[in-house]
Amino acid sequence: MLFPSCYCYPQQFCRLPQAGKPGSDNLILRYSEPCYNFHYMERFLKSRYRIGKQIGESPYSLTYKGTFLANDTPLIIKIYKRAALNSTLIQSMKEKVREFASITHPNIARLYDGDYGWQGFYYVREYVAGQNLKELLALKGRLDVSYSVSLISSVIAALTEAARRGIIHAGLKPANIFINQKGQVKVTDFVIQGEIKDSLPQKAQDVLSGQPYLSPEEALGMAADFRSDLFMLGAVFYEMLSGEPYRQTARRFKVIKEVPKYINDILYKVLEEDPLLRFNSLDEIDEALKKKLVAEKKSRFEVPRIELEDEEQPEVAQMKVVKAERSRSFQLLFVVLLAIIAGIAYALFSTMRF
Repeated sequence: MLFPSCYCYPQQFCRLPQAGKPGSDNLILRYSEPCYNFHYMERFLKSRYRIGKQIGESPYSLTYKGTFLANDTPLIIKIYKRAALNSTLIQSMKEKVREFASITHPNIARLYDGDYGWQGFYYVREYVAGQNLKELLALKGRLDVSYSVSLISSVIAALTEAARRGIIHAGLKPANIFINQKGQVKVTDFVIQGEIKDSLPQKAQDVLSGQPYLSPEEALGMAADFRSDLFMLGAVFYEMLSGEPYRQTARRFKVIKEVPKYINDILYKVLEEDPLLRFNSLDEIDEALKKKLVAEKKSRFEVPRIELEDEEQPEVAQMKVVKAERSRSFQLLFVVLLAIIAGIAYALFSTMRF
């Protein structure tokens, strides 16, 4: 339960202490939403957490920086508005929060708590001191290849650990990939972000706003699954390497000329519009990145060859090879036929002489 110091309860009159008169209660307003929007009130959650300054807002949630009451350790509190929820969604979120809270992984921000109260569904997670990938890209434009591969490998490790427990992210983007002060990658906003995105109002808003990380199948109204996570991972990886968001408007994949070919091959496959044509698992992407299988040798999965615009297309080159082989075959056949005809003529000539 959220207890502001003004004793405000849902759908009731909000009484705020009058300035300069401690202990006085004056009727101020009737507020239709819970009082967590009043920034000047001290608020507590479950008698364990203090809610501090609001640091973020979306159409369906409010994000606050808070602290543990016991030791003032910083943390993040996210409260999802009731309008974005329904009973089925709430129950699913409760179950996944309980399971996810048991995960301890170096690349996943720890989830401490989560439940539904009159203010909406909330969860409490680890505070990551550092910067997120969105801020880093805004500062540097694009990242070098080696650092990008290292960073995305850490993200893959986090997604893989969650996937083993049947949890998908379904909301992956640079804003929820953090790099702490030690350079360690932390992925945030699992579970809740993904579950909220599956609600129809949020799907409609994401489509209308042209989210660059939204997978094509989600844009068509389909539910997100692990292949949607693969697409979002690819979109984030593409932006890290190119310095610009991946755009799905053009049907043709735009090659990043500054990176090795095997990385372009990986991006091509993971960003396939058809989810069935993407990689089969996160492990396959990780294997391709580590061993460069796509570029240097045949792997157990196939990735379409990618050509630069000024290079000859593989279909054209293959046709030329076929034509050359056919030409050599015809030449050889012609020589053989000439030899046969010469042999027959010689035999006839010999018979006529004798």
